[in-house]
Amino acid sequence: MDGLSVTISPDIYISLIKECTKNGDLAGALELHKHIRRSGLRPGLHLLNRFLLMFVSCGCLVSARKVFEGVLQRDVSSWALLIVGYMDKGEYEEAMTQFVRMLCCINVSEVPLWIVVCILKACVHCAYKDLGEQLHGWLLKQGSGGENPLPRSLIDFYGKFKYPECANIIFQQLSSHNSAIWMAKLAYDYSGHQYDTVFSNFREIETGGNSEE
Repeated sequence: MDGLSVTISPDIYISLIKECTKNGDLAGALELHKHIRRSGLRPGLHLLNRFLLMFVSCGCLVSARKVFEGVLQRDVSSWALLIVGYMDKGEYEEAMTQFVRMLCCINVSEVPLWIVVCILKACVHCAYKDLGEQLHGWLLKQGSGGENPLPRSLIDFYGKFKYPECANIIFQQLSSHNSAIWMAKLAYDYSGHQYDTVFSNFREIETGGNSEE
């Protein structure tokens, strides 16, 4: 394409990006990105986020990070793609670092709750209790914390850090308990050797405690 000096429309580029993303074709992604840079096209944020998704899907966080740092006006999707990329690679500390950076750059009301769920998992993996507690406090101030799947993640977080009283408070505040919530509670009760509580919970589930599917 470079040798022909043919002008290609952004729609064609997007189709090619989607193909590389779908197939996880890193070689194709690198070649395509190189061509677009040489073409002189000034991609907008939508196209730049497509690049991010493409490189994250191909497992190339080095290239994804280069694209990200070159984006001057990032939106929530830009940050979310980078954070998810690090989470998928098991680079939990870097995911948390980028999350904290994100909070300094965007309106906190724009932060999607599923990203908070990801970061709570990262806190558990890295034993970062303080950040998880700060997140919980922030959720309470925002009036969030009761939306699925946040309760399960918070119960799991406090259970892993051996704070059963906090996990129990969250559990009791819920108006209904689906199977995911019960599994989180059973897991932390079992890990804390609270076997009587585990059996009691099983009996409650059998008698209708599992009020939502």
